[in-house]
Amino acid sequence: MVKSAFWFSCLFFLAFSAGPLAFIANQAGRVDASDLYLVISPPFSSGSPRNIAELGVREIGPLSGWFTQMVHADPSAHAALQNAGYIILPAGAIAALCGIKTPLQRRADRS
Repeated sequence: MVKSAFWFSCLFFLAFSAGPLAFIANQAGRVDASDLYLVISPPFSSGSPRNIAELGVREIGPLSGWFTQMVHADPSAHAALQNAGYIILPAGAIAALCGIKTPLQRRADRS
């Protein structure tokens, strides 16, 4: 009985998380129109990640996570982050996943 409940909960978790994870994996590395990104540093990478301030990005917000930071990066800094091995998620894609329309998306809907 306990084994079947465990496997049903695993199946539910897999079904619940497959869509958002596939969406985020599809959006990783794309350029955001507002130049806002969620930067994830791989915690178990072979080399130590560089300080993102050295790459020409500016951290946004008073707090950051253990492996993530919200940053503002121009296109050259975006390329530098990718070359340094960071996972970059556009903030507009994360907002769309949550059902939030950014001002740029609202303008695109009007035209």
